[in-house]
Amino acid sequence: MPKKQDELLKQHLGSRCRKALIEAGKTIGTLTSAQKKTPSQRKSENLKKRLSRGVVELTDLPEDCFGCSKYPCGKKLVQCEERSIIHRCMKCGVKVRHRIREDVAWELCPVCWSKSQRTT
Repeated sequence: MPKKQDELLKQHLGSRCRKALIEAGKTIGTLTSAQKKTPSQRKSENLKKRLSRGVVELTDLPEDCFGCSKYPCGKKLVQCEERSIIHRCMKCGVKVRHRIREDVAWELCPVCWSKSQRTT
C-alpha cells in the first residue's frame, strides 16, 4: 500500500535534516558522493559525460547561409560576422547551424528544403 502524503513529507524532511546535520559535522553517518554534489555540479558532470561519449557533437555540423546577401563568401558561419544558431531540421531532425533572419523562420535543412522545392 502506498504511503500517505504526510508520511512522504515527514520522510523527506527527515532525510533533509539528517543531511544538514552530517554536513554540519555531526557524526551520525556519511553522505554518498551523489548527495555531496550540488545540482549545478551534477548537470555539468552529466554534460561532460555526454560530450565524451560523442552524444553531443558540435564540431562537424552542416551549415545553411539561409538567404545571406554575401553568399558564397567562402567563410564558415562560425567565422562569419552574421549571427547564427543551431537548430534541428523539422523534417529529418539533423542539427544544422544556420544564419538568423528576423523576417523568416528557419525550419528545414538545405537537403530537405531542396527536396520540398522539387516536389512543388
